Amino acid sequence: MRGEANARTRECAGVLRELDLASAEARALLLDRARVPDDYSTALRILGLYALTRLPFAAGVRRWEQERLEAFRREPRAPEGSSLVRYAPPSTPHTLYRGQVLLQLVYTIWFPERPPREPGDILAGRLDGLVWRATLAPDGEPLLFDSIHPCGCFHAFFPTPRARPRPAPDALEEWAFVPQTLPRLRPGERPLLRVASGTHYIESVSVVSGADSVARYAFRAEDELRSLERLEGGRRSAFGPDGLIAGSERPERFLFWPMGIASPGAMRQWGRHATAFVGRRHFDDADLIEKRFALDLGEDSR
Repeated sequence: MRGEANARTRECAGVLRELDLASAEARALLLDRARVPDDYSTALRILGLYALTRLPFAAGVRRWEQERLEAFRREPRAPEGSSLVRYAPPSTPHTLYRGQVLLQLVYTIWFPERPPREPGDILAGRLDGLVWRATLAPDGEPLLFDSIHPCGCFHAFFPTPRARPRPAPDALEEWAFVPQTLPRLRPGERPLLRVASGTHYIESVSVVSGADSVARYAFRAEDELRSLERLEGGRRSAFGPDGLIAGSERPERFLFWPMGIASPGAMRQWGRHATAFVGRRHFDDADLIEKRFALDLGEDSR
């Protein structure tokens, strides 16, 4: 009975799809009405006097960007009493730009916590991570990389010469923070990220070849990592109905709510990453790259 119902549902869906797309006018109407709610609350921004409070928040963002720029300019050193470990992957052989679909590879690393750097650290809490994304040209060469933490914070871009930054339309808005540019990657080369202990900030990115490493990690499918085993058997999503991981909340949410983001600092499900406090920006915006970079998609010589 259930099989017949599923088959009938698929059949009806096909008929409705054909009717909806039968004419150019109907297709244009669907595109015009297709709206996906973003992760910013206009009501919270109104209550939080966003037009005024965004000014000190923008200043805070600029201070953080300046701190990260200074960190990228320094010679990286391991903290006293600690060791430097280089990780490498195992040995193995959706975005739009001007209407063209470009392949993106997304990698997520999870950490059990972000420990406090000092008493009262509002950014500390249980569970933390790092998301690293590569946007590829049609010929397979990386155009640019960008990164966030799974809370949506600390969005940074690392373009190659095939991605030229576009100017920001508003000096106050968080647009495209570029702490470092990268050279074009040749076959066999890959980016090497230096990640700070505790904060998990990226401190530098270099290009390496070869597979030498102290430690190796294994790839796991995102569908496997985003669910948890239940004590009574079976699995359930690690994310709640609101797209957040319960228990990963940060004290910063009590200060940052006027920017209109629900529970800033909490770990978020894919598709729920608002990445700007000032302005509106999402990690999975289809036009995120197109708005901020002019891309060279040609197959010019290396």
